[in-house]
Amino acid sequence: MGSMATNFQHVEFIGGYTLFFEAGTTEVDSVIVEAGMAPSGYFWERIAQYLFETDQVEGPFAWDSSLNFFSVNGSFESTEALQAELEKLVADSAALQEVMRAAEADEFELEF
Repeated sequence: MGSMATNFQHVEFIGGYTLFFEAGTTEVDSVIVEAGMAPSGYFWERIAQYLFETDQVEGPFAWDSSLNFFSVNGSFESTEALQAELEKLVADSAALQEVMRAAEADEFELEF
């Protein structure tokens, strides 16, 4: 393990920026699976929404994820700040577990 790197893409389009990455490519996928969840784009979208709703990142965001990709639209600043937070989580299982525990304690559903 450890050699797998999640390739974040930060792309400009008319009216804003899109941040996306392929789900199932993170170093923490096994942690998500051990928690009984799927490391899908939807899971990462819920993590991102939790960060947003707990004021750890500022929006606005337009969520656009799928099973295979995490994808969100927003301003350059908002998507860049979210990328910085997610980059920490995709590479650090302890940090991700901390966010997952906090979400659970707040009764924030990470998976539907």
